[in-house]
Amino acid sequence: MYETLVEPYLLPKFRCTFFRFPNLLLGVSVEHFTFARSERIYMPKFLLITVLLCTTVAQSQTILRSISDAHQLAMRQNPGVLSSNIQEKMARFERKSVGSSYLPTIQAQAQSDYNVELPVQLIPTEIFGGPAGGFQEVRFGRPWNSSASIDFSQPILQADKLAQIVAARHTEKQGQLEQQYNRVGVLQSVSRAYFSVLILRESLQINRNLDSTAQVLYLNTKARYAKELLSKIDLNRSENLWLQMHQQTLKLEAELQIALKQLSTLLNIADEKTIQIDDQLQNYNNSVEVERVNPEQRLSYLAAKEAEAAAKWRWKQQSWSRLPKLSLNSRYTFASQGDTWLGNGSNNFQFGTIGLSLSVPLVKGGNQHWQSRKSQLGFEMSQLQTEQALFKADAELQDWLIKSKERSVAAELAKRRDLLSAESLKLSLLSYEQGVVSLTEVFNAYNEHSQARNAWVQAAADATLYRLLLDLEKVK
Repeated sequence: MYETLVEPYLLPKFRCTFFRFPNLLLGVSVEHFTFARSERIYMPKFLLITVLLCTTVAQSQTILRSISDAHQLAMRQNPGVLSSNIQEKMARFERKSVGSSYLPTIQAQAQSDYNVELPVQLIPTEIFGGPAGGFQEVRFGRPWNSSASIDFSQPILQADKLAQIVAARHTEKQGQLEQQYNRVGVLQSVSRAYFSVLILRESLQINRNLDSTAQVLYLNTKARYAKELLSKIDLNRSENLWLQMHQQTLKLEAELQIALKQLSTLLNIADEKTIQIDDQLQNYNNSVEVERVNPEQRLSYLAAKEAEAAAKWRWKQQSWSRLPKLSLNSRYTFASQGDTWLGNGSNNFQFGTIGLSLSVPLVKGGNQHWQSRKSQLGFEMSQLQTEQALFKADAELQDWLIKSKERSVAAELAKRRDLLSAESLKLSLLSYEQGVVSLTEVFNAYNEHSQARNAWVQAAADATLYRLLLDLEKVK
């Protein structure tokens, strides 16, 4: 029913036109009719295949317009982040499992036995009025014995279990903070890889410009050498500079491919060629003012504090295990005995109990004592680790803060150097063409411009990266 007859010169030609949307390119346009003869085709199917083809090609491209896009993609796709989320859930389930040990428990059980031979007991015959000293065999019970029971237990006072529950809560919080810290570590790695790509791409563009300038310089020198205005030494030096710049360009292209591969690995993207970064260093603010992060609010220190609290309650758990335990217990039982399984004429009876159970540990060979001492040492060690975590957090944050400010100032100075050296290089080339300055002076101006431009790129990227590292450490 979808078959359509197309007249000559009336079959449309489809062309994919990509319109840019966030992380998606999509579009189809219809052009003029081109086929020279009529055909019988399934138009809806043809349209569907065309649209799907365009969509598949477009969706394979990943567009990153800022470091925030890279962070969001890493939070969705990075295997380390996904594994961290699972471990955080496991810690929560572990805490719930420990907490359930103080809840009431109900257990039902049933059994049925058939006695092939009933048990026999010897009863003194004098009980039945017989002579003293004799015994009579008596069989007890009936062949089928069935029973069903329900047991109920509720801990009332068990100090060690309460300490275990509190320790589990701190352990869960510790796990959450540690996994959050691990996710921050992934984002730090993504940031370093992302800005490495921006640096290399900027450096590559700089080197290509310098490469082109070196080629012009070489051709100019070659022309002047042909007129015997310069020596062979100057010609060789200019050609060597051009080759050096071209070699550096090839090196930067290879390093850029490697950096893109590292970024794609962190983002869990199979092919680095599908990543398109629509961003540049100029988009980031390199202000000297950076907000200081309190080391006591850093995730690593907070996790260490929770680990210390958990170790403290585990020590209490071992110490309190020697205290009496009180619980409420109840049991209801239904039993049946008969010649057939639950048949007529069976003897049925039921009974139930309810009461308190008190358990007082006395001596267990010193095991509880030594376990308590071991837990105490674990708590003392966790206190030292917490103190060390605070010192380490403060030292690293101070390092990032100082470097961020220094790199921001260096970026401003390097930017000014870049403008001055670019002007000097331009004037040197014009003066060289007019024969006013020597080739050595042109080389000096060339090297100054190259160093200043690359210094600005590196300083601007470092300042932004350190600022990002500080922002990622803030607890949200």
